[in-house]
Amino acid sequence: MQVPLEVTLKNFEDRNGAVRQVIDEKIAKLEHVCPKLISCHVVIEQFQNPKHRHHSYNIHITATFPPHHEVVVKRQPAKGGVQEELLTTQVRDAFIALRRQVQEILHKEQGRVKSHENGVEEEVVEEETEGAE
Repeated sequence: MQVPLEVTLKNFEDRNGAVRQVIDEKIAKLEHVCPKLISCHVVIEQFQNPKHRHHSYNIHITATFPPHHEVVVKRQPAKGGVQEELLTTQVRDAFIALRRQVQEILHKEQGRVKSHENGVEEEVVEEETEGAE
């Protein structure tokens, strides 16, 4: 990455480093998919649900890569809902969604996706064929 990873945690601390470890692991996978990744900014905000003792989190990830692409993934709990999943699982899911979006953009740029008349896109698989002589 050209710009160092930015991680912002609001209203809580990652005491055991589990969240940061998941973020670092997923960034490494993202850089493998998109080696020209320019920057990535992760914001995780904790807020107390007044009706429950559980905490909820907003997760916002922004990734930038050439030529002028910016992919944003947001994960927010349903209004008034309680998140049952662990924060690390939510972060993993957000990064998986981000990686899929980046892959889709890269495949389109490389011409590896073709459109059909019904609007459904399909990945083109290139195969080598042997010439019969």
